[in-house]
Amino acid sequence: NIGGGRIYNPRMAMTKPSDSKPVLPRCHLITSIDRFADARGGKPKIILLFLIICLYRLANAWVIRTQFDPDEYWQTLEPAYCMVFGSSYQNDGRLIESDNANSLAYGCALTWEWTRRWMPSNTTTISDQRKNIHMHLLQAMHGPIRSYVSILPTYWYYLACRSFFEWVKRSSSVRLKYFVHQHASRIISKGPALLHAVIVAAPTDLSIWMIACRLENLDSILNRDQSTSWAFWALFFSLTSWFHGYALIRTYANCFETACLALGIVLLGPELFDKPQGHTAHQHRSKAKVAFVLGGLSACVRFTSLAAWIPLGLTVAIRSGFIRSAFVNSGAENLITKKNDRSAKKESTKRISFSGEYFINFKEMYRTLFGLCAFYGAVGIMLGCSIDRIMYGFWAIPSLGNFHFNVLLGLGSLYGTHPFLWYIYAGIPAICGALLPLIIWDVYALSKILFKDTTITPNSQPVSTNARILLLVVIVPYTMLHSFSEHKEFRFLLPILPLLIVVAGHQMAQLIHTIPTRRKSLTVWISSIACLFLNFPHLVYLGTIHQRGPIALNQFLADEISTKTPRDEPINIHFLMSCHSAPLYSHLHIPGIRIRAWHLDCSPDCRSRHDIVCESDAFLDDPLTFIIDAYGNDNNIGSKVCNNKENDQCIDKQCEEHRSKEIPNFIVVMQDDAVKIEKILFHVLGMHHVASIRHTIKSLSWHRKKYTICENPSSETAFCHDAVTVLSLFDIDFEHIEFLLNNFKKENPIENSQVTYVALLILTST
Repeated sequence: NIGGGRIYNPRMAMTKPSDSKPVLPRCHLITSIDRFADARGGKPKIILLFLIICLYRLANAWVIRTQFDPDEYWQTLEPAYCMVFGSSYQNDGRLIESDNANSLAYGCALTWEWTRRWMPSNTTTISDQRKNIHMHLLQAMHGPIRSYVSILPTYWYYLACRSFFEWVKRSSSVRLKYFVHQHASRIISKGPALLHAVIVAAPTDLSIWMIACRLENLDSILNRDQSTSWAFWALFFSLTSWFHGYALIRTYANCFETACLALGIVLLGPELFDKPQGHTAHQHRSKAKVAFVLGGLSACVRFTSLAAWIPLGLTVAIRSGFIRSAFVNSGAENLITKKNDRSAKKESTKRISFSGEYFINFKEMYRTLFGLCAFYGAVGIMLGCSIDRIMYGFWAIPSLGNFHFNVLLGLGSLYGTHPFLWYIYAGIPAICGALLPLIIWDVYALSKILFKDTTITPNSQPVSTNARILLLVVIVPYTMLHSFSEHKEFRFLLPILPLLIVVAGHQMAQLIHTIPTRRKSLTVWISSIACLFLNFPHLVYLGTIHQRGPIALNQFLADEISTKTPRDEPINIHFLMSCHSAPLYSHLHIPGIRIRAWHLDCSPDCRSRHDIVCESDAFLDDPLTFIIDAYGNDNNIGSKVCNNKENDQCIDKQCEEHRSKEIPNFIVVMQDDAVKIEKILFHVLGMHHVASIRHTIKSLSWHRKKYTICENPSSETAFCHDAVTVLSLFDIDFEHIEFLLNNFKKENPIENSQVTYVALLILTST
């Protein structure tokens, strides 16, 4: 019973081999996987397979040491950390301390996506009868655009961590206390990724395997060929996909949407892929109800997921209205009519002719569309709104706020724009990688069936062909809807990648089927090894080298603070970089130490107005002036820079002058900007260089004798680094994070615990 179906698969039966010599391949790579999953009387060991996938994804998540996009922290980790450890925001956006059991409230940082609120106007004139409805609608449209539904696993994990830390604090074990104190930041920062690897990435991989298994059972050709396996190739492609390994284990809201869609298709397997048997075959199964509840929750997180769930609902409703009244079996037609059924005469039906007799029951279609799809989808939406009501403290519809911000206002373009066809010529090819030729090949074969053969009727083709068409019914609308948005990202296509992998798995199985038997074994091994070599180098580079700076610098900071700083001393860190370039409190949690971080404002309220300059833009335009205004002793010096760190939003009408700030313990700044302000940093603030952390590869060159690269050779405190030589062939010039320390006294400040540590971390850009 794969995915809820009851279709008999001869490959699952343990039968005695016949006397005739079977045609089997000499490769055991595919058959061993099939026997492992399909042994014991045809009942698949799904649990054992799932555990193996979990171990693989846990290793995958543990290896990743880089940052893909800041949203993986600001959409999940930071808000969950605020709810459990730090401060939170009231309905009006004011910062308050969270009500938890900790005597020490840690820091909290929420972006404008969470603190967006509607401020009612006193001049609003609405009748009393319509006032409440209108105000609630405005509150939802101008309210938050992020839902707490997708961060619940991380929230519960942090609650468990808080209880564990409190238990350790009461424990008498000195070693345990020391271990937790040294590794608390890693437990808080890395734990959610490991959790998502088990509850998001692994279920998605298993869903891909189950979808391919169901479709393979419907394929009369591949089902009889033991030398190839659609399900094997789909699972193999999912586990080796560079984009799955790079993005699926991260704490994005897109990953939650991906898991919901994949699991939903598995639960809707009979309704989507089996031959229509009439409304009595699958009358509102409980699994189908759960599927559309998942769809409603997914719509709460991202309203664009409706582009996948609406086609699924329409497909289920239309297929439920097909009532089979005749079928052909072994050349003999057995008519099953309903003319004598008095109850059937009352139903609104229309008879149409396919390869067999079918009736369309419109009443059943409407019953399924509204009674199953729409109703249980609404249940999921209400469940998500209830969760947000508890977390926010007021009724909020984040999906409606997201729609208002990105569609009605069109402010998503403030964070980057791309052409309309960018997903077609760049997005899909990038995330598919080496699978793109197989996908194009399979889509081309389907297009030939649909458009070149005019004699095709809806049931004249194999069921697996119709099932693959249904996958495209989800893929095409989802891609087209996202193409209308000017702001595009690769991760927005993550929910349809599992479906593209299933399509690629079918074409690979079909290709292996057409190869002569004596060459199949070699072809399978060559294809598998080629897939590994075409995906894993990307994953290793992007997961361990590219953009590793934000994670490494926070870990370096946490280690430095936990080992060198007195516990009663507050730590101030200023991130002078572009829009939320690094995670904050979720990666700097140290029990017993209060950390206060400040990052430059880059909210849409600043970017969308010409009379206000955002802090991030002001710093990038003129770092030296910004530093003088921020840390200068003359309070009369000001700049038209918005400074509202509590709400992460600009002031509505007038900007306050940038008040002089105390010199923080640590400053994080990009390398290119640090070169422009190094004199004031070194000579005025008294900082000196301590360590360098590699961030990205800046340039490659042919190998020369060992040489040193300096950003500013004329400076006495130049940022100089040795080039890395690879195989004596070429040199790699890395961009670095520079760690500098202020030495106010002649003695070693690291050995003197009473010295205030003022340091500079220079984070280089890509």
